[in-house]
Amino acid sequence: MPGYHWLPDRLKVRAQARRGRADAIALSRELPALTETESVLNSTIPDIAVRHAEYIGATGTNADMAASVEFCRFLVRMCAAFRPGRIADLGSGITSWTLRTWRDAECPACEVVSVDDNPDWLARSREFSAAAGTGEDDFFTWDQFLDGPAAGARFDLVVYDFGSVRDRAALMQRAFDLVAPGGAIVCDDIQKARIWRAARSAARNSRFSGLSLREQTLDPTGRFAWLARHSGQVY
Repeated sequence: MPGYHWLPDRLKVRAQARRGRADAIALSRELPALTETESVLNSTIPDIAVRHAEYIGATGTNADMAASVEFCRFLVRMCAAFRPGRIADLGSGITSWTLRTWRDAECPACEVVSVDDNPDWLARSREFSAAAGTGEDDFFTWDQFLDGPAAGARFDLVVYDFGSVRDRAALMQRAFDLVAPGGAIVCDDIQKARIWRAARSAARNSRFSGLSLREQTLDPTGRFAWLARHSGQVY
């Protein structure tokens, strides 16, 4: 994976695809429970695509700006397999509804906090979550989050889809620092060179291992995610 962002587009996509296939095999070996969670996905949130369309209409966002249906489906499978007790949703939106829906159905004791650097967007996400029946509690601006839930706290799962590409890269290490021992972080839009470089640097600093989620999260626009966990190894 190192260096492939500098290849011509056609070769870059091929390199990403090869890495994605190899990492899908590694992921099934390291987290076998992921292969057993499709039934949970179908029974817990069978209408992700429907809700996703409703979210686009209600918030007025572009479909390619919101987290994808594929990404949301993976988050449900990840939660079902990983059973996190605390989740930081860094970048509010359709993921806020997705994570809360899983919590309400499968793990009521799980704490989900959603964070955004844009107060207006945070308000839209909160309103959508409330209207969809998943509540309006625990939505924070970035500053509120740092002074509140993040103050000395760590999270079993961090979902990182925050702000602009520049801001997301700049805050990447801070996001990794929020992961509890034994926890994991899922970074979206890893196909973007600036985000990938920041994620790889933060993983090295934090001694995390990482796996491409291209096979699980690739959407029609070419976006996909990356999973990193504590291990002492770095990919």
